[in-house]
Amino acid sequence: MWYPSVSIPIFLPLSSRSWLLSEGYINSLDELPPDWIQERDNRDIPTGGSSNRASSDALDTSTSSEEKYLKPPTPVSLICRPHFSSLSSVQCQSPMQEILASQWPLGTWSPQSEVWGPEFPVLLLLSRFSQLSDPSACLVSHPVLRGLLTYITCHPQPSSRAARLLQRLTCDPSCLEAFIRTGSICTLRSRLLLNESPDGDAEHKIRHPERAKELGNALLRNLQIQAESPFGVGVITHMLVSGSPNERHQCALCLPFIYRKHSPHQQPLLSGALQLVLETLMVSLDPVFFFHASECLSSLLTPKDYSVPDTSPSLSSPKCSYLELLSQGQGDMVFVLDGGDRVAGSREAVSKKCDVFRAMLQGGYLESQQYEVCVREVPSCAFLPLLHYLHGCSQESLCPTLQGLRSVSGEELSQSPLGYTMAAAGRFLLPDLQSLLENAVRDCLLSLESLPSVYSFAEIYESAPLRKDCCSYLLRGLHPPRRRAHTLLQLCERAQDKQRLSQVLEELVQDRN
Repeated sequence: MWYPSVSIPIFLPLSSRSWLLSEGYINSLDELPPDWIQERDNRDIPTGGSSNRASSDALDTSTSSEEKYLKPPTPVSLICRPHFSSLSSVQCQSPMQEILASQWPLGTWSPQSEVWGPEFPVLLLLSRFSQLSDPSACLVSHPVLRGLLTYITCHPQPSSRAARLLQRLTCDPSCLEAFIRTGSICTLRSRLLLNESPDGDAEHKIRHPERAKELGNALLRNLQIQAESPFGVGVITHMLVSGSPNERHQCALCLPFIYRKHSPHQQPLLSGALQLVLETLMVSLDPVFFFHASECLSSLLTPKDYSVPDTSPSLSSPKCSYLELLSQGQGDMVFVLDGGDRVAGSREAVSKKCDVFRAMLQGGYLESQQYEVCVREVPSCAFLPLLHYLHGCSQESLCPTLQGLRSVSGEELSQSPLGYTMAAAGRFLLPDLQSLLENAVRDCLLSLESLPSVYSFAEIYESAPLRKDCCSYLLRGLHPPRRRAHTLLQLCERAQDKQRLSQVLEELVQDRN
């Protein structure tokens, strides 16, 4: 067997040399005895049958008893990761060369450092299965991967054989389709990188978080290299276009994880994959799907830290322009509300900032001649902040009335003073006041717990910016994965216009750059 990617070609006879290397009994081919390795010189190797037979016979006679004991019963095609320092200087021309040139993150391993526990026979059997020409049928499945990942993350001293087994499977091109079809790529990421088990397994405390992340990054890197090869692009395109519904969904969910952001293959496939994920989100109630879908969508966006605004008291004194105008004697009219409340105001101030009041108070209507003007169907808790705004108050001036809208004491947002004020701002055509209230909601009231309620509030008052802010906060924010998925599930359940929600999510992802 020849390794064309190494700088010093090494000829190996048809024996278990590569198997010894892949199983960790040796760390490199240099550890083999001299009679096990035949260096290739500048002369061409004879191609005649007799010469090859003689060479093979000579090598077979030099095989030790230990090698014969460790040799697999039948020749198998192996994908080994021998590490040579010269590989780092070789320009990668194929997926396998790129895998061979990358460093194994968990360091070197020797058989003497491994503890042979009761799980050793099972691991050895699985390791032998992994050396089949196509091990995906028996190894790339939920029970096997769940057991291996639980063993790696929860065992006090896990054998490195399990990690090497997963490494071998992710390097095998014949296993790529099985990893995608079974959803194993999302499972590897959630278990090793996120320390989450969304498929309902019992919670276990991870014992080696840093090593688990190193292993997870290495396995995903191998799958990315395989997926970005011409063979991998063909497999994924076929599954995404012509696969079964389950294959298409699983392929769409793992697409951001198997194509790196700089990959030229991600963008052409992203639109179709995104449509599949969003369509299923609007009709599915599966928490596992929502977990992987939220990670899929959030991974496509740049994370953003939504820090809590500073609510400490300001050193500057609050200023209320409305009270100042009234104290100066500029209150020349009274607004009478439904409940009988009477609120003084300045005709000139409210007409200057509101077209509706300008037409009512300075046009040809009866109200232009009246001192008392009736305002119907607007509660006082909403009309008073609106009147303060029309008289020049703002959030920057720390007007107590407007500042009070930022606190919602447990009631539904649409039934709070802020919600009623939002409705009044829409009724009197005050877009600037609407923006001010939207900013107050986004800065002070938006959280994972309140997000479904805030989005419903944005739907009621047709606030497109606030809808987008909710989706951006959910997908870009640095939230715990499980809580993000639960909030996404609640959002999809409560949304009245699911098609519009799907469009907002799609626009957010498509405009991520």
